Amino acid sequence: MDLASLKYSSTSLWLYGSHARGDPDRESDLDVLAAADNPISNEDFVKITGRSGLQRLAISRYSWPEIEGMASYGSLFLHHLRLEGKCLFEGLHSSGRLQSILGSLGPYKHACQDVRAFHVTVNDVRSSLNGGGSLFFELSVLATVLRHASILGCYLSNEPTFGRATPVRRLVDLWHLNPSTPDLFKRLYRYRLWSDQRSEEPTEISLTEAMDWCNRIESILMELEDRAHEYEGELSRAANIG
Repeated sequence: MDLASLKYSSTSLWLYGSHARGDPDRESDLDVLAAADNPISNEDFVKITGRSGLQRLAISRYSWPEIEGMASYGSLFLHHLRLEGKCLFEGLHSSGRLQSILGSLGPYKHACQDVRAFHVTVNDVRSSLNGGGSLFFELSVLATVLRHASILGCYLSNEPTFGRATPVRRLVDLWHLNPSTPDLFKRLYRYRLWSDQRSEEPTEISLTEAMDWCNRIESILMELEDRAHEYEGELSRAANIG
């Protein structure tokens, strides 16, 4: 797509993540949301922004109907954008559109569904490890589950946080959890970074430690489950009153 067409398109580009917050490190991607009726390529992004030589450009591409669908259940990703996102570009036919969607964004409605998925994932990891599955891969999965569970827990506690490690530290403080968890999580998350080819191979964690992580995360998920049920009950009562 040529630059003139992009200027008159329905494209919106928003920066989010560490670069939007101003705290990137050498392992950070440049995270960008591209909302558009037609696919946006990395080359289109460079044309629009003039940013070249980006080896870690990570574009999340959504159509406008997909964005509207996410807004209908109060997507945490959209809450992330509302909290930290910065608009980089808007075509003539998308001016103000995403800002309007974010401004009227309602509460997240899939909390209990997410917790069930977290439980299933941790159980699958445990089964895989018991069956001789890939330790490195399953540790990266556990790191992802703990981060996303912490993001949800912070949101349910009215302290939304969306960084790489900050949600875990914030949740530990808010819920008075094991104080060693945040520092240990940094080591665990090396496996996720390594699986994404963003870091060198991490120091090996033993199978026993991996099983300990399953138990630690399950304990957090039990608390998260109780809070998610309470939260969704409040949403239901508010809807009935309304």
